[in-house]
Amino acid sequence: MVLFLWCTLTGQPQPPAQVFLENSSHPIPSGEVWLVAHKWGFYPASLVATIRNGRLDPLGGPAQVASAVGVIDFRLFVAISDHSLPARELRDVENAYFGDLTDGSHADSYFYLSDAFKKAEPRSSWMAALSQMGRAAQGGMLILPRPGTRVVRMLYPDGRPFAGARIEVSLFGSAENHCGMPAGVSIGTYETDSYGRISFTAALVPLALDQHYYREESAGAAGVRFVLEAWVLTGPGQNITEQRLWNLPQRPYALTLRTGPGTPLVGAKLSGCLWNEVCGAVCGSIPLGGKASDSAGLLQFEERDLRSMETISVVNADGEERELNESELRQLMTTGRLVFEWR
Repeated sequence: MVLFLWCTLTGQPQPPAQVFLENSSHPIPSGEVWLVAHKWGFYPASLVATIRNGRLDPLGGPAQVASAVGVIDFRLFVAISDHSLPARELRDVENAYFGDLTDGSHADSYFYLSDAFKKAEPRSSWMAALSQMGRAAQGGMLILPRPGTRVVRMLYPDGRPFAGARIEVSLFGSAENHCGMPAGVSIGTYETDSYGRISFTAALVPLALDQHYYREESAGAAGVRFVLEAWVLTGPGQNITEQRLWNLPQRPYALTLRTGPGTPLVGAKLSGCLWNEVCGAVCGSIPLGGKASDSAGLLQFEERDLRSMETISVVNADGEERELNESELRQLMTTGRLVFEWR
């Protein structure tokens, strides 16, 4: 046990803890320890300790987020650097937010994020969380694991690599909020290579990848539907493979639109809304350019598999809308063709 981690609780004076990276004989030059509150989508943070010349110093100055109303739980965010960082002015950081903690002042830093802990006894809890993030040794030392090279390989269900995609990667914190969107510590944006791989240096904790994909379900008008998901959450492993439906194939579609037998519906467009788990409806023109039916009432285009759509509507030149019924949706989604009569 690191005696220093408990000295502020017992009141017994102890020398400041020395903080090391694993397999290093030199203390960490500098760093910061933040207590981050989770308030259902809001993440106020307070600086609770600094590391200077390898010495961990708890702070008593900043306003403690532990007293905030409506806090669900807390996490501890630690940024450490192999070079000296300038000391922050406490008055400038008391009201910081999770997303602000990786600005330019943390260049070339390593990041750690603790598991969530509850509001009870916040001082005791964050001290305990800090000791659990690394390996405690006798003599007032805290040894943090050295972040390693992590590789995430992204494949389609058939094993093809998802190449050339730009992916923002974050250490995953929480997704308990109104939209279910992950919050965490951004590591950077990387492009998948010809094998579908990205690699970066990070601690071995769960990750959030800012990349949508489609989940196949046995439902919908055509018997299969593709539900849009906005993020990928991974485990803490060093080598991770994510095999998902990253994109849907393009296919041709052709509609014949009429106002009655032999009378073309001219200037009509399609619109629709996706099946999705994204916050709020994802709706728009089909295809995206808003192509309209010609003088013969024909509307032809190429678009990704329309089984991703929950609803599809025909919109005439006056802006009036008619939604396709289940039978019409099934025909369009399965054959790629539809004769539609405006009624």
